[in-house]
Amino acid sequence: MKGIRFLLLLLTALVLPSLCQAAPAYLNNNQVLMLPLRQTFETLGYTVHWFDGSIQLGREEDKVIFQYDRESYLHQDQVKPFAVLPRMMNSTIYVSQCFVEEVASFTREKKETDGEQFKLVLKNDNSSGHPGSRHTLQGELFHPYTYADHAVQKVPVLMYHMVDDPARYRGIGHYIRYLVHPDQFRAQLRWLRENGYHAVTLQDLYAHRHRGKPLPENPVILTFDDGYACAYQHALPELLRYDMVGTFFVCSENMDGKRYLSAEMLVEMHEKGMEIGSHSMTHPNLAKISLEQAAKEITQSKADLEALIGGEVQFFSYPYGAFNPAIQHLVKKSGYLGAVTTSMGYATMQEDMMKMNRVFIGYFDDLEQFAEKVGAVAH
Repeated sequence: MKGIRFLLLLLTALVLPSLCQAAPAYLNNNQVLMLPLRQTFETLGYTVHWFDGSIQLGREEDKVIFQYDRESYLHQDQVKPFAVLPRMMNSTIYVSQCFVEEVASFTREKKETDGEQFKLVLKNDNSSGHPGSRHTLQGELFHPYTYADHAVQKVPVLMYHMVDDPARYRGIGHYIRYLVHPDQFRAQLRWLRENGYHAVTLQDLYAHRHRGKPLPENPVILTFDDGYACAYQHALPELLRYDMVGTFFVCSENMDGKRYLSAEMLVEMHEKGMEIGSHSMTHPNLAKISLEQAAKEITQSKADLEALIGGEVQFFSYPYGAFNPAIQHLVKKSGYLGAVTTSMGYATMQEDMMKMNRVFIGYFDDLEQFAEKVGAVAH
């Protein structure tokens, strides 16, 4: 009998702490802190209930209702879109820090992360609640995107140009194929999310190939050529919402804040986790100008963009997809780690990273065709 009691005590000592241990938080692709829903809101004084397939958060008269796989939530009788969609991981629902601040009427006083731990201090600014009260959320961090420990053989690198409504452009003609409507783009990101794809950068692909850094399951790379302003207006918000990252190739001298991105837009995109690449200075056909001119277009654009964003610009997109061995050599000599073309195909472990293939995505790709293009590459 004593032996059985001892075993029960031992099992309790081993199991109970693991059951009570708080789920760790994580930083998503865009460095947004994602917090475990239940323990976060219970710490802030909310009750958390499942009700008819929905999650209900309650504190006094304040109620929030949502389903984790929907794109909006109900708060104070208003339907509001998620700025960053919730995620289900390891049987735990995670919501973004901005969602917590929004629905609980808190402002961030301090946020610290060091790769293994986080600390978040929130101050209540709701006069109907407890003004001036503070809550400290802290705990462990984990990285949710490292799944595979083997070499990924091929990755779809999707090629976009403009994410905008074609009705805004008169006489666009056959150039309409280069546009993707914002609703179309949103549906494509939703499909990627629902089918288990994870957006990564070209830097991630390079690190995987050359240093063995693991990639997530079903990696996909989203690239955008030419640096149009609609990338900031339409593509960026959706990428952030779906916890995805994109690679934006910009011509350093085509930045006007109207048709093209402004310097301020580009800096903000970089700060929000987007990868910035060069598309030359002025978008010439590099194969049809002198090597001296081409060298300047390639090297100066890199220097200018790096000075602007305060970070490295490591990948290049050939304007018009035009290059030859001499141009390819100039790109490599200028310090780029890789370059993308307009040739249809996918990135493979055997492919030369100075002439990576891509998969064109355009206006006439419905969701079924989009899925076929991505699926044909990924599998």
